[in-house]
Amino acid sequence: MVGCFPLMLVKSKLFGNRLISIPFTDHGCGPYAKNNDSDTINFMLEKINKLVHKFDVKYVKINSPQNWVQDVLSKANYQKGSQYFTFVLNLNKSFDNICKSFKKSVRNSYRKSQKNGVKVILGDNYNFAKIFYKIQLDNMKRLGTPPHSQEFYNALWDIFGKKKRLRSYFVEYNGKIVASIILFPYRDSVRWGAGVSLSKYRYLNPMYPLLWDAIKWSTENGYHTFDMGGSRPNSGNFFFKQRWINKDNTNGQIINIQHQYAFFKNKENKVVDLNDSQYQRLSTVWRMLMPKPIATLIGPSIRKQIAA
Repeated sequence: MVGCFPLMLVKSKLFGNRLISIPFTDHGCGPYAKNNDSDTINFMLEKINKLVHKFDVKYVKINSPQNWVQDVLSKANYQKGSQYFTFVLNLNKSFDNICKSFKKSVRNSYRKSQKNGVKVILGDNYNFAKIFYKIQLDNMKRLGTPPHSQEFYNALWDIFGKKKRLRSYFVEYNGKIVASIILFPYRDSVRWGAGVSLSKYRYLNPMYPLLWDAIKWSTENGYHTFDMGGSRPNSGNFFFKQRWINKDNTNGQIINIQHQYAFFKNKENKVVDLNDSQYQRLSTVWRMLMPKPIATLIGPSIRKQIAA
C-alpha cells in the first residue's frame, strides 16, 4: 500500500452529485501517499477523473489536505475554497495548569455554570444516541439547519462507541438532560465531534462544564492534544472555541484548515456553502417557518444531500 484517497459519492437532485473527502468532517481526510510521493497522488487523481464522468459529478471537494498535497492539487487545477479554523489545546501540563491558561471569560463561565447547579454525567451506553438526537433536533431548529437522523447517531455508537472510540457527556439540570457533546479519542489526541444544547437552557452555559470535564479526562488519560474541530470564521462556534486558547497561543494553536475543489460540470464554480447568501435565506425560512415534525421527517434527507 503506497497511497490512500478516501472519497464518498454524495448524490443530490438539489445540489448535484459530488465526490467529497470526506463528508461531515473538516480535516484529516487525505489523500495520503507513502514518502509524500506526488506521483502517487497524481495517479489517484487520474482514477478520480474517471469516477467524475461515471457518476456525473459537478465537483470534487477535498477537506483540508496536508500542505504538500495542496501544492500537488493546485497543479492539477484544484482551487482553494472556504476557510475553516480548528483550535488545538496542548495537554502537556497538569490539568490545574491547563485551567489557569484559559482566558478569564472561560473560567468565569465555568464557575457560573457550577453556581447554577448543573451536573456533568457520562453517556456510556446506547441511550446516548437517543438523548443526543433529541437535543440535536432542538439545536438544529434554532440554527435553521436540517438535522441528522436517529439512525445516524445509532450508527456512531455501533461503530465507535462499542470500540471505546467515542465518548459522550451530558449536562443535567434539575433532573433534565439539557446539553451534550461527542468526543472521538484516537491515538494521542481527542477530537470534539459535536455539541448540542436545548435553547431554553443556554443561559446555564452548559458547554463550559462539558468541555471542562472532557479536557480533564483527556489530560488525565495521557492524551497530548484536544482538537475542538473546525469552525467557520466569525461564527458563534469560532468565538466560543477561541476563548479556550490564550492570547499568546502558549496553551495551544489556531490552525487554518483549507478546503480545495476541482470543478467539472459546474460553470459558475458554485459549491454547497453554509455561508452562501442563498443558503442563509433558506436557513432563516427553515428556522422560522418549518414545523418541527416536518423538519424531523424530511431534514435527514436534505442533510445528507448538503453533506457538510
